[in-house]
Amino acid sequence: MTNQLPNQEHENTAEVPLQDNPYGESVRRLIADASHFNPNQLSQMIGNGLVKDIVESAEAGKFFSQRKNEQTGEIMTIIYSVEDILNGQIEGALLAQDKEPDNPRAWAVNIPRADGLRDAVMTVLKHKRLSEPFRMAIYREQAELMKQRDEAASSFEIPELTAEQVALRQKAEEDLGEEAVEASGVGLEANAAARVLGMDQKEQEPTDPYAYLRKALPPVVRPQKVSKKVDYDKLLSGADDEQPWAQQQQRGFGQYEPETEEDKQRKYYDMFVTQENREKSLETLSETVKATPELREILERFAIAPTSLDAVDAIRENPDVRFEVAKVLAKKLDRLALDPNNDMGWRINDNSPNNLKVDPMTAKRMLSRTYAVSMALKMIDGEFSEKRADKDAIERDDEGRVALGQHRHAATTTLMAYY
Repeated sequence: MTNQLPNQEHENTAEVPLQDNPYGESVRRLIADASHFNPNQLSQMIGNGLVKDIVESAEAGKFFSQRKNEQTGEIMTIIYSVEDILNGQIEGALLAQDKEPDNPRAWAVNIPRADGLRDAVMTVLKHKRLSEPFRMAIYREQAELMKQRDEAASSFEIPELTAEQVALRQKAEEDLGEEAVEASGVGLEANAAARVLGMDQKEQEPTDPYAYLRKALPPVVRPQKVSKKVDYDKLLSGADDEQPWAQQQQRGFGQYEPETEEDKQRKYYDMFVTQENREKSLETLSETVKATPELREILERFAIAPTSLDAVDAIRENPDVRFEVAKVLAKKLDRLALDPNNDMGWRINDNSPNNLKVDPMTAKRMLSRTYAVSMALKMIDGEFSEKRADKDAIERDDEGRVALGQHRHAATTTLMAYY
């Protein structure tokens, strides 16, 4: 007699779904064994079976989604890598499951249907005894991916160039021009030479599409200069603007001191850049660098420990650090928004110049994604205050996409998503 499953809708394993699914056999075996093994054993079985099968399918390029370009009508196909699937799609489903455990529609949309992946994962996640072991197996595989990536990065070495090679590159640039240099086969040497010698390649590089972030998201510093007082009577009477202030005081002019931009910046800084907010940002940053190792690399390149408050302060006040961090976050948000199955709100996905978002503190008008990146920066640079933040809960529409709290959700997802 066949064992009954804890929460199955069918009477026996023969009626379990996924009969024609590529992962059906693995899932049916897990369901049959669920009542006979403890969670740790099940997690090991899932890792050695189902998760391994999913990784192999991803490596073979079997997972994809399609999206129609509304302007051209062209169907675009996005093929997901192993990292995309484990650190993006399935991780997104697990996060959505935590928020709405009784609403499978909220997390099903995170996983592509291709190759039967969505049906297989959803079947496991809806099984009471398999859901948590599956989550643990995914986390172990994510950790292994991160380990492999870190090992690969640490083993990379810039090739050492001889003086002759450097001279060859420089002479080729002078005599032949850049295109001929690349055709000559020394292009890789050129790039390495630039890194080794610190050569300025700005004029040779294409325009950085994220250069606008320098002006859109400038450093947040506390102005130290005292605002110059204004003689209000002088403004009304048209008195000589060059008249020394001491003489104006002797004449008894009334004085008016309007709030300058520096005053506003000081007030904002003192209100939000507090020790409490800096320490909270450090906690957030510590998690963020795990999900986005590029941020750790940026900080270490500037000789800043990612685990120190110096990192928080640098992201806020060092213009170069801030720009590099903002660029990584903006690129990541753009990648997330490209996924047709993402759960971002419509304002984030559209990013329309006709529907700008206004910063309530600075009154700056920004595109929605730029605003979300700005909020993400605040969360890791010591500005973000939970006490003063918008308290509206994140709410979703019938399709599982965020309807309320779109920008805060996008900022948090950008910081914490593992891809």
